[in-house]
This record gives sequence, C-alpha cells and structure tokens, in this order.
Amino acid sequence: MATLKRENPTLLLGLSMMDTGKRNVNEVESCGYEQCALGDKEAWAEPETIFTDLLEGLDFVAFNQMLASFGRDYANPGTWDEPNPRVYSNEELGMDYFAERMVNFSAFLHEKYQKPVFLPYMAIATATWSDSNEDGIVDANEVNKDGWTSQAQTVYGAMRAKQSDLLSAGLFGYATMALFDDPRHDYGGYQYFMNNEYHLGIVATSAVDEVDVAAYGDLEEKGNILESLFGSVE
Repeated sequence: MATLKRENPTLLLGLSMMDTGKRNVNEVESCGYEQCALGDKEAWAEPETIFTDLLEGLDFVAFNQMLASFGRDYANPGTWDEPNPRVYSNEELGMDYFAERMVNFSAFLHEKYQKPVFLPYMAIATATWSDSNEDGIVDANEVNKDGWTSQAQTVYGAMRAKQSDLLSAGLFGYATMALFDDPRHDYGGYQYFMNNEYHLGIVATSAVDEVDVAAYGDLEEKGNILESLFGSVE
C-alpha cells in the first residue's frame, strides 16, 4: 500500500471485507441486533486486527455483498468438481432486510474505524433452480435464468430508497458487481454459486451458459432493475 501511494500520490486505497455473518430472520443469538437479518456484529468485527494494522494507509473501508437463491451448500459445499447444491429461502438470506442491513453494516464500520465507507459491489444472481428430477445435480434445463429477477429488482429499489440513510451511516457509494451476465464466469473454477455465476449482471443477452464464451450485443434488460438502481430516465 505504501509503495502504491508513493508511486501514485493521488491514489485512494481501501480494504474490502466480505459479509460472512448470519442472515436468517429466525436467528438472534450473538448478532447484536433484534434479528440476524439486520446484521451480525460478531462476524463484522472478525477482521479487526488487519483493518486496525492497516488503518493508517486506508482512505476508506469497504465491504461487499454476494447473494443467490441457490449455490453450494455453505454447511457441506462438496468438492471442486462435485459441489453440493442448496436452495435458500428469502428468510434464510434475510432478503427483506437487505437494505437495512447495509445501513447497519456501514454505520458499524464507520463508527469502528472512523473512515468513509464504500460498497464496491453487490452481486445478486437472478436465476433460480428447481431439482425437477431430484438427483441433486444442477442441470441446465432446471435453471430459470429470470427466476430471481424480481427479487433483485426489489433489493436494488430498497437500496435506492435508503440512500439518505446510507449516506448518514458513512457510505459514500455503492455499485453492482457486473453490468452484463457472463456465460462463462469462473468457468472451471470453484464457482461458489454454481450455475448462478452466469447471472450476476444487471443486463442479460441471449448468450448460452457454458456454451458461448462472451455476452452478445443483443442486450436484454432484466425486468426493471436498471430503473430500480438509477431511477427513471426521461
């Protein structure tokens, strides 16, 4: 960090942590809030040592968010080549409280480290999976690429509605992870979200998952996600 700043005097640096805290609306123990969907102070405090050690060189602190309706089972993820998929309910993920959680997370970091806060990316995968043949394998024909579009749209809209609260909590900006879906995102890699890795963008195309190597130019807006994020364009 010191080397980067010495070579680039106008560079602003931050360090981003993942939100690995509990999210279930039915969990209340040790989270520090009325329910864990609103935040998990115990988990958010875990990186304190490294943040404190590097704080002098940080211009801001940051956190990121990645959510999907299905992916590897966090309790039993399986192997690199043979993942164990799991479908998560909105209650398990605390989706109805996402924006409030972001306000709480921002306030927690801002108060703890006395630095501006940034959310460099939100990744909300828009596909769903139904194991129609009950074999525990995510087959391409079982994935509905638009199944969670309305959920993502709702979340992004809630974030927009909370902008004043987020600003008051110390957050100076947030962004989505990807503009376009990538039909081979992390293809051959660990793929925490499995087939949902291909649906992390806020704009889709007709590219076929795992077949095409890049997005096409025939852009397809996902519901009203763009409007939820940025407001209507006259």
